[in-house]
Amino acid sequence: MLTNVWRCALACLALLFAVKPNPTADISSQLIFFGTWPHQVVVFDSAQEKIVDSIDLKTDVPRTLILSPDKKRIYASTLNDNAIVTIDVATRRVLSSFTLNQANQNVRLVALASDPSGNYLYAIATIISKKMDHYDIDPAKFVVIDLAAKKNHSHRALSLRRRHR
Repeated sequence: MLTNVWRCALACLALLFAVKPNPTADISSQLIFFGTWPHQVVVFDSAQEKIVDSIDLKTDVPRTLILSPDKKRIYASTLNDNAIVTIDVATRRVLSSFTLNQANQNVRLVALASDPSGNYLYAIATIISKKMDHYDIDPAKFVVIDLAAKKNHSHRALSLRRRHR
């Protein structure tokens, strides 16, 4: 009987032999974008094996970076000000930035995904409301972020309970 370790090893070997390198692939411009402290996105060129650029977000520490479906923009969510920052991949410049926070509410994003059209971002968020003597933490919600309107468009509480048929 195979243990989980051996099953994993066999799966890795199968993938190794199943994946064939593409000789026509252009490896001259394979860029990797990293979010770094204090508020920068670093651009690393894997072909040159060096950092080729740095993008200053001017707001906060990038937490999550995702690529748009058309691969022309990167969306970054930030840690403290809970903003969405849009970066142009070609020029490596910030196109727009807006915060999801409101007055006494912080919107903490846990997960982020792009809509295929590139008009919306989908996220799992926890809303923290500051009261006079305490904080209220809402259950996690599914939120739709409208990039054109620069705001949360809708939200729905997530249920962690299993549904029975």
